[in-house]
Amino acid sequence: MKCSLSGISIAACLILATGISKASAAELESIFVPYGFLTASYWTADHSVVSVGTLNSNFSAPVASGLDRGQDDRQNLRVRGAFEVQQSRFGFQIFPKSVVHGKFEFDFLNSANAAPATASQLRLRIAKIEWQLSESSMLFIGQDWDLFGAGVNPHTHNWVGNEFQGGNVGFMRQQLGILTRSEHMEYGFALGMAQNSASNLGAFPSSNSDTDFSVPTFALKVALLSDKSKYGVTGIYAPRISAAQIGGLDTSNSHTAFGTLLFADAAAGDDFTIHAKLYWGQNLKDIGTLALSAIVPGSGTANSRNLHEFGGFISVAHSFSKLWNAYGGFGYAKISEESALPTEGLIRNWQTKLGGDYLIPDSKAKVFLELTRYATQYKFAADNTGFAAYASQLGIEMPF
Repeated sequence: MKCSLSGISIAACLILATGISKASAAELESIFVPYGFLTASYWTADHSVVSVGTLNSNFSAPVASGLDRGQDDRQNLRVRGAFEVQQSRFGFQIFPKSVVHGKFEFDFLNSANAAPATASQLRLRIAKIEWQLSESSMLFIGQDWDLFGAGVNPHTHNWVGNEFQGGNVGFMRQQLGILTRSEHMEYGFALGMAQNSASNLGAFPSSNSDTDFSVPTFALKVALLSDKSKYGVTGIYAPRISAAQIGGLDTSNSHTAFGTLLFADAAAGDDFTIHAKLYWGQNLKDIGTLALSAIVPGSGTANSRNLHEFGGFISVAHSFSKLWNAYGGFGYAKISEESALPTEGLIRNWQTKLGGDYLIPDSKAKVFLELTRYATQYKFAADNTGFAAYASQLGIEMPF
């Protein structure tokens, strides 16, 4: 019998589970360790909001206030709400105690669907192999968090939205790299896939889009470590990404993308943490960082051109007890060359957040409430239009 879900064979998983059912708990943990969480929440907003990768209104992973194309302002400004479970995720570590170990991780997000329900699909987040070369050095290959992102994210229960396109950058990337640690320093280097596919470039004719992945991205990371904190800088450079040309001849079809980022993951005692990023770059959206800046395609006699952006976020969290936690912060991202942005382009985005959660006694489940203000400005043919949306996310999260 053959049964599959998004290319993952359920039958194979059942056979594997049957084969190891007789193993002891200790033997089982030496093979793989499952992890993840189930989250279910209800979103409300007083204005349309958009999720990563779409300009259509939905609550799958909100990142900005939206403008539903084809609708008038009265429809955009009406109160709306939806349930959301797609951000639930699961994964497992393979041979976690071995010198060579691996990791898979999945979620169910598809921002193209406003309310997918049973139409949800598995989405691969992480698939990597790590080889511990020594006590201080590790080689890694596969799909994982981009080295450029530094592994620092805001405090939130909107796990996939994660303040992207509003101050946070650095998503998943297929990469080959090495990390080296000493007592007080960490160094990293990675070659990655540039991800300059037609979908990254936008809705351009595929015949005019270069999908050559032979030229990688180059990423560096340097961090200062302490017992509970780390501070550092990362950088990424893509020497060749290509723009689409809509009519005419583009004499400068090859472009570069780059970015530099300062980060902090600091702790003050056991109860207070601060996460922060500050970045600047060019064409970062075109290399899959979930940023704003992308190549403006040429048209007629006009050549394609680069866009630059800057942004960052700061996020703080405090634990009042073993049961109660509170967090808050803000993020901001802005395109530098606003006049060059195509119509319907996102120019700038503020995200302001305040939230808290409560650990239900005698369980691992948390009830949470998160309030977010998205203040977003878009470019349109007549003028630049800004919208603000106030959103709330009330839910429960159960890790395993």
